[in-house]
Amino acid sequence: MNDIETFLLELADLSKGLALFHRTSILENKTIEKKADDTIVTEADKSISIILQNKINEFMSTNGVSDFVIIDEEYTSGTKESDFDKSRYAWIIDPIDGTLNYACGLNSYAISIALLEDGEPCAAIVILPSRHEIYMSVDGRFRYINYIDSITRQEPYKHPAVTEEIKDNFYIFGSNYFVSNNRLKRGVIMTTRSSVVNGVSTIDGSVAASIERVCIWDNAAIFVLAEAAGLKMYNYETGEEIEKLTSDLFTSTDTKKWFWNFTTMIVRPDMKESVENLILKDKA
Repeated sequence: MNDIETFLLELADLSKGLALFHRTSILENKTIEKKADDTIVTEADKSISIILQNKINEFMSTNGVSDFVIIDEEYTSGTKESDFDKSRYAWIIDPIDGTLNYACGLNSYAISIALLEDGEPCAAIVILPSRHEIYMSVDGRFRYINYIDSITRQEPYKHPAVTEEIKDNFYIFGSNYFVSNNRLKRGVIMTTRSSVVNGVSTIDGSVAASIERVCIWDNAAIFVLAEAAGLKMYNYETGEEIEKLTSDLFTSTDTKKWFWNFTTMIVRPDMKESVENLILKDKA
């Protein structure tokens, strides 16, 4: 496909503009709705979803590609599991991850777009509009952009080794359920209430690992970015590395779609054992 990197940056520009445009109105007028799974959705989620899907359909058509599906948190268009497995390409979109943060005026939210080829990492972009940051991967090449300070770099920051000296200040991000039911022997487990923000924080060295059980759109882009940054995604329960996404890894109900069958962990391979050894499970 022609110039996927330029296309992703175009999507970033459009979607961050919409997120910032709608935010003032949402904060002033409290224009939010509840979905079937009791999470909230805003006009920004819906408008970003629509424009991203339109742009992706146009881009794929221009490139003469018809063998693709789009899985989107807000408008999945009834994408079937069999279609996901059979299609060469899959675009996976979370128009705003951390919608509650976004609607409350907090800056820990993100827009997440992933492209898989036969279930394997191809390209991804994560936009943090209020933090002026972009994380991107195309064909295994990592890129970070701060578009206010004009900072770019081709490598993530390096994680420190887990040593005795730093264990008391050792941090892990996780989903709300994981944080509520686990603790560390040393250090702290916490959450930003955005799986995507948790993930990029891990990729860029702010925390040692991100441990989640969420939906496909919550960490598909993190799956792609992690590969480019030298981290891996694992099945936390078995320790097995996840090398590609297939429909059998997920389940869907009337209220929750494309939900992981197990907890996932993003971590640097050489830190995996250290992280696992620090966690005391089932605090409750």
